[in-house]
Amino acid sequence: MAPWLLVVGCSTVLPPAPTVTAVEVAALAPVAAAELVLERPANVVGVNVAPLRDEVLVRASVDGNLIRVAWLAASAASGLQLRLELVATGPVSSVPDVLHGAAFASASGADQGATVVSVRATDAAGAAPTAPLGASSRDLTSSPLTLLGSFAARPLGDVDEDGLLGVRDALLALERLAGGGWSDAEAYHADVTGDDLIDGGDLALLVERLVDLDLPARLQVKPTALSFAQLDPDHPDVGVVLIGNQGRRPFPALTWQPPTGVVASAAGGIPGQSQALALELPRAARKGWRPGRLTVSDGAGDLGSVRLGHLVVLVLGQSNASGRGQPVCCWPETSNPFVRMLGNDYVWKNASEPLDTNEPSQRDYISEDMLFKYSLGTRLGHLLWTHTGFPAYLIPGAKFASRVAEWWPGATGLEQNTLFGSANFRAQVSAGLATNPVVGQAVPSEGGPVSVIVWYQGESDGGTASLRDAYVGSTNTVMDAYDAELGVPIVYVQLASHYAAQNNLEQHVIAEWQRRMETGSGYGEEARPNFHMVVAFDLPRSDEIHLSAFGQRVLAERVELAVREHVLDEPVDGTGPRLVALRRAVLTPRVIDIETTRVLADHALTTSYFRVFDGDPGRIDDAGYGTNVLPIASVARHPSDPTSVRITLAATPAGIPFVRYMAPPALPYEPTAWETVAAGVVRAAEGGLPLPAFGPLAAVD
Repeated sequence: MAPWLLVVGCSTVLPPAPTVTAVEVAALAPVAAAELVLERPANVVGVNVAPLRDEVLVRASVDGNLIRVAWLAASAASGLQLRLELVATGPVSSVPDVLHGAAFASASGADQGATVVSVRATDAAGAAPTAPLGASSRDLTSSPLTLLGSFAARPLGDVDEDGLLGVRDALLALERLAGGGWSDAEAYHADVTGDDLIDGGDLALLVERLVDLDLPARLQVKPTALSFAQLDPDHPDVGVVLIGNQGRRPFPALTWQPPTGVVASAAGGIPGQSQALALELPRAARKGWRPGRLTVSDGAGDLGSVRLGHLVVLVLGQSNASGRGQPVCCWPETSNPFVRMLGNDYVWKNASEPLDTNEPSQRDYISEDMLFKYSLGTRLGHLLWTHTGFPAYLIPGAKFASRVAEWWPGATGLEQNTLFGSANFRAQVSAGLATNPVVGQAVPSEGGPVSVIVWYQGESDGGTASLRDAYVGSTNTVMDAYDAELGVPIVYVQLASHYAAQNNLEQHVIAEWQRRMETGSGYGEEARPNFHMVVAFDLPRSDEIHLSAFGQRVLAERVELAVREHVLDEPVDGTGPRLVALRRAVLTPRVIDIETTRVLADHALTTSYFRVFDGDPGRIDDAGYGTNVLPIASVARHPSDPTSVRITLAATPAGIPFVRYMAPPALPYEPTAWETVAAGVVRAAEGGLPLPAFGPLAAVD
């Protein structure tokens, strides 16, 4: 009689059936990866899985009446592979049956099927080996993939391109990591985490998705950016965006929204799992176009985006725009493939200083300058790329000593022997709307539509009363023409200081006109739309009139903030404080308050920047100009209003006081001061942007 059999009377009573608490899975032949579907025994509600050999990645889950398990190993081997601990609510009386599965010795080998795997109950503890699955990695950013719409015809993760998700996909990715030889399609599908780095995290997610069919949908959107060439339907490098699902559940409702002007068309995919989009920027939409983002939503709150296009900056004006800053030697800019330029030679290249040159390869000699040094341009490009993520493209077109009337457009606006036409023609070349005269370039229209004009001009218009009086009208002629051609915002520089007293006064007259022309200035006749000013009078010079290299770098920072605020609508302050009103206290006529739009820094203010006249001082050409000056006792931030400055006079005005605010003419420009921004000027408390020069303006009661 069997030792476990008990006979009582005429009845035979069997002992309780043994309870299965764990099973071990073994391979009867060498296996490197496998996925199994097991029948879930009664009372089993979960499983814990652990490998039984080194360098194995395992995952398991309970799915309804099934147990799903998959593993991936660094090499093929037979014998014990893994241990499944059964989590149950009651006794488990049977070993899970294998319903079906797949097993591979290599990604190139045939599926050996479930018959090569055995499952049996075990009482062994089955401690996991100490060596996890090791895998090298591949950085996709170092060699970007060429993405095709056809990649979306298969679910994300289908590395072997058989149309299905299986363990062979993970095995192929592992083998490619070890030995290379990726195709672009394989690399795209292997990067399921979407971080442009194929590594162990991707292998783990590939295996996880095989056993958890309830894994929530999660967006993957590639690439992170498309260039202008990829948006240009006339260029062979078609812009494709691929949307993939990192989970297994379908997307609730996949939608996408391109920026204004860009057309996004569905180009194939699998409902709920993948989608390809073809993007283009039609020629008719390029005037005034600004770079933006395609946004993608899965309908459940998950969002993705793609940067589209470039920031293209047209730099115009006279010598402070072309750059005479010193010392050139001490402010290098590292070459950056995301900061590019199109000079007078019509060749796209990485931007560097001097931004434009007089090399023999130049074509538009109209803007030649034999004394180019250091400008704001290259640093501006680096700042824009760093802070916005959009590649920056610079088109230098400034000409030293050019009066504003020299910028008036010709008959067609495209004459390359005029300042306006040369700059405008290169802008049209950049936008793909005119043919680049230099053939053989990989992308003749590499930059894209101009996003903003940076304008620094006016010094040459201060010399005579007639030029000063005509400045607003002459500038409007130029800006109206550029608006008609390009339709973009203008960021312009209010003139800086000059060493000579008379020249300083003349430049200040222009600076006051520039202040009035700014959008929102309140001067209805002079104010222009889309005309945004930055201030420069506090910046150091390296000669009588030109900003030093350091001054140009600080100016680039201010221009960059203005571009981000007024072109890209970012929540930054690129404006700084602006004048609201000048008020004289009725009861204390020696006190004048300058009201501004920002909270001001509470620091000592230099009285030499302020001049108060007893009545209208007249025009600077008048013989008696400046003779009715009132002495100033003190200037400081208002004691109770942090947005205002209080001027206290040492004498009581007989008439209406007029206030002028500008840099004094004798600011030092010796090399010891080339890197010193002026102290004692009115600045914003946060960001430190200065109040513009102004006046003379009447202080009202």
